[in-house]
Amino acid sequence: MLVKKEMLTVPLLDCPKCNKSYYVATAQVVELPRSGKLLVADFYDAKSKKLDKRVFTDGKNALMCDEWPAEKWYLKTGYDILKPHASSSEQDDKKARKFFGKKSEEPLRSIVSGHLWEIGSERRDKRTTSKYAMQEGHFAMIPEYPANLADYCDEHVFDKTYIFMSKKKNGKRSAVCAFCRKRFKLSGDTRSGTLSNCPKCGKSAIYRGDWTGCTKPEKAKILIVSRANGALIMQWVNVERHLAPTPKSFYTFKDYYRTIEAPSKRGKVTYAYRWMNMGYAWGPYWYRKQNDVLCADSTHVYTENLAETYTKVYKNINLAEVLRSAGKVSLPCLLSNIDKYPVAEYLIKLGLIQLASTSAESVNKGRNFSEVLGVRGEYKSLYRKYNISWEEHRIIQSSKTWVSPAYFEKLRALDLVANGETLSIVSLMSFERFINYFTKQATVTGMARNAGRTIKWYADYLELCSTMNVDMSRKSVLFPENIKVAHDRLVESYNKVKLHLDDEKLKIATEKIYSGLKEHSNEKHCIVFPSSRSEFIAEGQALNHCVGMDRYFENHIKGEQMVFFVRKLENKEKPYFTLEVDMRTLKILQLYGFGDQSAKGEIRSFANEFIQKLRPIERSA
Repeated sequence: MLVKKEMLTVPLLDCPKCNKSYYVATAQVVELPRSGKLLVADFYDAKSKKLDKRVFTDGKNALMCDEWPAEKWYLKTGYDILKPHASSSEQDDKKARKFFGKKSEEPLRSIVSGHLWEIGSERRDKRTTSKYAMQEGHFAMIPEYPANLADYCDEHVFDKTYIFMSKKKNGKRSAVCAFCRKRFKLSGDTRSGTLSNCPKCGKSAIYRGDWTGCTKPEKAKILIVSRANGALIMQWVNVERHLAPTPKSFYTFKDYYRTIEAPSKRGKVTYAYRWMNMGYAWGPYWYRKQNDVLCADSTHVYTENLAETYTKVYKNINLAEVLRSAGKVSLPCLLSNIDKYPVAEYLIKLGLIQLASTSAESVNKGRNFSEVLGVRGEYKSLYRKYNISWEEHRIIQSSKTWVSPAYFEKLRALDLVANGETLSIVSLMSFERFINYFTKQATVTGMARNAGRTIKWYADYLELCSTMNVDMSRKSVLFPENIKVAHDRLVESYNKVKLHLDDEKLKIATEKIYSGLKEHSNEKHCIVFPSSRSEFIAEGQALNHCVGMDRYFENHIKGEQMVFFVRKLENKEKPYFTLEVDMRTLKILQLYGFGDQSAKGEIRSFANEFIQKLRPIERSA
């Protein structure tokens, strides 16, 4: 045991003399009444003779300080805590070897560093053992998946099933529904891929030939909540479904996030684990997250045991009944909002589970649907039917015309983000035109899976049209047949005009900013003065850096931060290095080659020679 009061009585040894090293070390062995036999190692800066670290150890434990007398004791156990190459005398090395029973010829610094590393290693091993013991205890509480989980997923998670049909025989086909497993006869005209409903159970289904075998895997996520040993357990599960014409369709379930909320001395603590795959070196394993970090993924929720897990009514809400048909929702966020915001309960009773779980803090306080959400009361049935999300609500809110259920379904198919560009464009036209135009553009431009990209192109297109004073009175100009083609053409025209204007700016500024500047070269290199805007762009593209950006050009023509091209004398046209100089202080701001590679040696010397010939400009008031 190391007693700090006793250790403070151990005198500091003098700094050893050494002309060959930056750091030196010395040691003594002392016997103290309570601490016992100790090795004390003092490490100094050889030049200033100032104490760097003092280490006390009894062979099992260690403490260190940075000043003497010590005001703060600590222990760091990395191998590089002590300064490298600290010289010590053979006598001090022998003291350390004898104290630790070492037979090797290690010096004092290596022996003490190795000992600190061993202490740290033991502590890390203990922490790791404790960590995995706790993890095992937590995982032992997790129950098996519910026996009816596959059936629950069939009914509530996957909205469609498959009807497998045989090849045509005598103008008829035999068929079996993968959901209800009932068999029936079909007309021979029924084709694979047809969407219909099972005539036996009414489930929405896709017809598929039984000769094609098992379907491609369908994926989803579901949250299972349970209690065990007083702990609340949440399992976020990846679900994979394979349907087949034979009676045995099969599911695979695999947890990807787990939380265990358990009582502790500090109150309730939520322990969180995430399944990680760290590649070949580490492989897959359960990574311990920070305490109380829940998974906010929107998933389906297994509701069969919610009544017993949370009691039948949670804050006046029957969770099982609400969530059974709610689709994907973040349950932890929903429960948090129910606890924090009274309006969440109102939204849930309206059937607006998505809004309650994601945006209860953002809606208005009010007495009715219209006041709370800021839309017409006639929308209540639409919101209820489709369980509107916050993104969809903001788009409806921005629309200047009525949003019908048919057009809302088309909006949901586009899967747009309610950013500023989207909301601005929705407000410019009727909702029907908005949906029809961008549904068409998503197909025409090949962006069916990323319709938001067409919104971005259209917003840029409108901004460029405004900048260039384009006449937008014609429908074909306001709504181009192919927005990507129209956008790219306009950008090309704009760049040509802008380059021309920038070239005129540079031409006007040239006389002023290049006045008094002289060409500079040596036997290998030369300085080239930019003469057009396109040269900045070409320089940036050739060297893969950012000198082509507007701010460099604007600063250059002001004469405050100027750009010069460093070229090889044998090939003046080829970009080599780019020099940016603060003309007020004559300091190099940047000197970069390809990929922002910093210049060294002769290039930097050449640039400094050029700068010495420059005159600083006066600072603007």
